[in-house]
Amino acid sequence: MRHKLLAASLPVLLFAISIPAASAFEIQAGHIRSEDGQRYLYRENVEIRFAPEEAFEISADEITEEDGATRYSGNVRIAFKSMRLEADQINLIRETNGGQLITSENADLTVLDQ
Repeated sequence: MRHKLLAASLPVLLFAISIPAASAFEIQAGHIRSEDGQRYLYRENVEIRFAPEEAFEISADEITEEDGATRYSGNVRIAFKSMRLEADQINLIRETNGGQLITSENADLTVLDQ
């Protein structure tokens, strides 16, 4: 099953991608560019919000706790459903509703073949 990605422009020039049928997450960034319909480059103030029921795995070279957030650094990979997100560094913040917010300066999303 191939996932369909939708892009929408928000009033403050943020871009969002939401895939409600495939996953319960949303991505916002200052700039977004699609390489080939399977790879998406997010730049400037990337925010990825996962719903409470969404499961994903994070791997990184280094993990530290700082100011109520977990910081992942070096070769960060987030795997969920049939997608992979890569970044140099992310911060993971647990929200009061059980969801999780991931912030990064830049991130690359790849939709994997199924």
